[in-house]
Amino acid sequence: MKARNKKKLKNTVMAYVFMAPALIILCMFVLFPVLFNLPLSLFDYSIISETKFVGLGNYRKAFSDPEFWIAMRNSVLFVLCVPVLQICNHDVAAPKRLGDCAAK
Repeated sequence: MKARNKKKLKNTVMAYVFMAPALIILCMFVLFPVLFNLPLSLFDYSIISETKFVGLGNYRKAFSDPEFWIAMRNSVLFVLCVPVLQICNHDVAAPKRLGDCAAK
């Protein structure tokens, strides 16, 4: 029983070791920038003039802008359509590739 638990623990540790680089990269390029920019989104930030706290004013301005909603619609369509098109493309091209390999 102890040997099984030891092996399970070793496998769990190894899984975390293999996931660590991906998790570190994910945190560096996704999580930290999002967390860092959330407070900045509450300010009217300018390099030239004084930075002013505007609260949720930036969000009100964005949500009332029609171009924001066009961009959101385009983003959602992209996220929904591109994976479907990639899967369909793969399903169409895969039999050809498999046939080429079988002929050799």
